[in-house]
Amino acid sequence: MRLFGRIDRIDHLPDGGRMVMDYKTEALAGTQARIKLPLEDTQLAFYAALLEDDTLRAAYVNVGERGESRFVEQPQVQAARDALVQGVMDDLRRIGE
Repeated sequence: MRLFGRIDRIDHLPDGGRMVMDYKTEALAGTQARIKLPLEDTQLAFYAALLEDDTLRAAYVNVGERGESRFVEQPQVQAARDALVQGVMDDLRRIGE
């Protein structure tokens, strides 16, 4: 299976790791709610699947609320990535059957 997507930003971190980020212009509370349901909000998990990196970190960058940008990290991105990929593979298997 080949995945395609466009990531807003990837930073290389001082420790050698990478951080994938997606910009959001919604209210901060909405962005914070996204990370509480990592199996429902699959955007960062999908980006993690694109990059195939078990040390990858991922976050939303909430921009523009009251002139401030806020960083909202998804600490469960690898688990969410694995669940997303498994779910897609299961769906494709069932379609094939």
